[in-house]
Amino acid sequence: MYKAYVDGSFINGNTGYGFVIVRENDVIHQESGYVDSDGSHRQVAGEIEAAKKVLLWCKENSVNDIMIHYDYEGVSSWAQGKWKTNIKLTKDYASFVKESGIIIKWIKVKAHSGDEYNEVADTLAKKGAMSKPALNDTENERISYAETFCSYIMNEGLAVKRIEKQGYSRIEIYLGNDKAGLADIYYKKKGGLKVDLRGFKDEYYKDRTMTIWNSFISNIK
Repeated sequence: MYKAYVDGSFINGNTGYGFVIVRENDVIHQESGYVDSDGSHRQVAGEIEAAKKVLLWCKENSVNDIMIHYDYEGVSSWAQGKWKTNIKLTKDYASFVKESGIIIKWIKVKAHSGDEYNEVADTLAKKGAMSKPALNDTENERISYAETFCSYIMNEGLAVKRIEKQGYSRIEIYLGNDKAGLADIYYKKKGGLKVDLRGFKDEYYKDRTMTIWNSFISNIK
């Protein structure tokens, strides 16, 4: 049977994943990568991504069953329904595992205990966390505009939290501790600066945010 060792890492605000596939003590495949995450789930997002990548590898290589070795309990417990999946990250992960159709035997290993392939997965995950793609000029410009727009919103007495996603900047807008809605900012060389307002339960605050946006746009032109 094929064996997989998975791990995640969180370094300087960046998340990475790593995994290694072994059969009869021969390394068949190993992989690492950067996880596009806001950092709120730290290395857990990497642990989950590594397990998902293993299942994708299985499907691509017609492997129907595998032993997955892990050192973070949630990797197994969320997948098997032992832990409650109460956020999008874990809900999506549990569904992904279930829908994969791969037969999995879960094996817990102790982190940093000298297990050869667990250490390999750990090294790969750290490499992934340090491989954040460099921003291009368009992305840097978008981030700069998003930071300025945040200042406009705060000047109107609202609180914000900016989260950088792949391809856009997300601004969460708050009334005290309550989230009022989201403003996703996109910037493309041909289309210019655009905003998508979503999740507003109160149209007043959506209209107010759009007014702030229009004022912001008029001042930067």
